[in-house]
Amino acid sequence: MYRRHYLATGGTLLSAGLAGCFNTSDEEHARSAIDEIDEELGVDLWNREGGTFVVDFYTSGDRRTDIRVVGTAYADPVADGFDHDASGRAVDDGDLVYSFDIDLEWARAFTDDELSEDEYLDRIEATVENERAN
Repeated sequence: MYRRHYLATGGTLLSAGLAGCFNTSDEEHARSAIDEIDEELGVDLWNREGGTFVVDFYTSGDRRTDIRVVGTAYADPVADGFDHDASGRAVDDGDLVYSFDIDLEWARAFTDDELSEDEYLDRIEATVENERAN
């Protein structure tokens, strides 16, 4: 209970600090993706590193599920004009479990029905790094 409160407070403070990093439309798009990811997995932190939208989320324990949640949550704002690459970092008990990248063009191709969901997720999964052994 305290952890959720702490994370919510930290997320609010971080979001306020990011106001200068994204323009208003970009921040709204980022918040849309974050809300969707948070609802299904939980979000630890999110920010912008260079031109990349980065989200640290709590892993479900199933990598493909995590990639589906983050990838589809990111694709929705891309369809509405969000134009930043993305990176997801799965965490568990504060430790990085793995990370992956999502190319903006893959998300556009997915939302334009040029890539199937499986093809889109396969491309994302091919970028997985830092995977720790169980």
